[in-house]
Parts: sequence; structure tokens; C-alpha cells
Amino acid sequence: MAMPRASTIDRIDPERLRELWLAGWSSPDIGVEFNCSYSAVSVMARRMGLPPRSKSALRRKPAPRLVAAPVRAPAAPLSPLEADVKQSGGRWAALAAVAVAHGVTATKAQQVWHLVRR
Repeated sequence: MAMPRASTIDRIDPERLRELWLAGWSSPDIGVEFNCSYSAVSVMARRMGLPPRSKSALRRKPAPRLVAAPVRAPAAPLSPLEADVKQSGGRWAALAAVAVAHGVTATKAQQVWHLVRR
């Protein structure tokens, strides 16, 4: 006959749970402490009669501060390869022709296209 497995809730020390709960720890953090799920922590807290928490209070975060957008430096002039690749429009045949003209591989021309396309 197989031994019954211990319940996850059995791993939770009630006194330690009470301390952490009243100290304001979140259920997932308490679950990590006891090596169990946050739902097991919530069930045990409810069974012990600990005060429920407001979900909005747990999710409330401070409003983000508005930050000015960074000022972009003027764009550096394009190299001849970059200019030709940008002018090709990213089309495969045009990129292949630019690659042959500049002595680079078609893959390199594609990589340059992805860098200068914006």
C-alpha cells in the first residue's frame, strides 16, 4: 500500500504564515517561502481567518513620471553601400544587384537594408 502524499498546505507553518501575512507579504512571495503555490497560501490564510486583502491595493502602482523624449542627434551621412541599399527599397533583385556592384554578399546587403530602412 502506497503512503499518502503530504498536502501542500501541510508544508505551511501557521505562525510563520500569520507573521508574513500581517507584515504585508504577497501570496506569491509567501508561497516561495514555503515552497508551495500562492493559491495554497490563500486557502490556508482563509482557513486561519486572516483578514482578506484588497486586490486593488496590491496592484496599485505609482503613476509613471513624464520624461521628456530624448533629443536625437543628426543622422550621420550614409555610406555609398547604405545609400544604394536604401534606394533599392529592399526588393530582392535590387539588393542582389547592389551587392554585386559593391562586392558584398546578398546577405550583407539584406543586413544593411534592415539597418537603414527607417
